[in-house]
Amino acid sequence: MLRTTLLDNDIVLKVCRYLLAGKLLETLSRCGKSAVLGSAKFVLRHRIGRSPGLADKARVTAELEAFLRAASVVEPGEAEVLLAADLQERAQLLGLALDTGESILLAVLVQRDVSLLATGDKRGIAVAEVVLEQQSLLTAAEGKVACLEQLAAELLRSIGPEVLRAKICADCDADKSLTICFSCGSDAFSEASVSAGLTSYVNAVRTTAPRLLVQSDDLSAF
Repeated sequence: MLRTTLLDNDIVLKVCRYLLAGKLLETLSRCGKSAVLGSAKFVLRHRIGRSPGLADKARVTAELEAFLRAASVVEPGEAEVLLAADLQERAQLLGLALDTGESILLAVLVQRDVSLLATGDKRGIAVAEVVLEQQSLLTAAEGKVACLEQLAAELLRSIGPEVLRAKICADCDADKSLTICFSCGSDAFSEASVSAGLTSYVNAVRTTAPRLLVQSDDLSAF
């Protein structure tokens, strides 16, 4: 059975804003069929509609709809919903914040044959490592979570620095860290500087989630 790569709403929204959804799906295909939660289409359509900084909402919406047609949908079962609630409760007891969507994705990650969970929430990755370890579930998710910068590093290998930079710098408000890494608004740009910037962000996440994060700076571990 083909394994699954889960994508959170933040990742999907950003790649749609960059008009890179199709390329991301192609890049992730070796990690399994890309999937989102069933609620994603409603949440993402709403977020696009209420984003004042989007100059071309129609084009981003079209990118999203194409992505949704290509991606699979994951509906959590009762056991996963209950586990997600337990994860959220554990986070609250520890004084940490874990939102509903991320907790459900984590529950699916540890209970199904999921190869990868890609999330744009760096704080959430750190919280997830603590909470999963507290619940004795960290081993099931070890090395299976990727941050946005790891996906960007993989896209850098796939489509090259110039094309990727043009996409990212066309929407500088989508993500601050990528805007910085790709030197948008500056002539001081090189593939080496981009790679170094992405690696720096990945390493920062790794210090907070050394077991959960994919062990390579891109997705070459897969």
